[in-house]
Amino acid sequence: MAYLVIAYTKISEKDFNWIQEYRSKNDSRYFNVIKPHFTLVFAISDISEEEFLQEARKQAENIQQFDFELKVATINQ
Repeated sequence: MAYLVIAYTKISEKDFNWIQEYRSKNDSRYFNVIKPHFTLVFAISDISEEEFLQEARKQAENIQQFDFELKVATINQ
């Protein structure tokens, strides 16, 4: 099994719908599987779930919540 870490966004309904409309056309495989998010740790499958969780918790233990704003987005295919 692959493990990854994601962060869900706090966005307006209008922005959520706009993103989902785009994803429905360009990410048809996953747009209904997972809500808009940022991937913090990409999928890894060569360690156990417990090892993954321990490392993720260790790396995140001193990180405080922060706000940020995206002013530009680009699409790479």
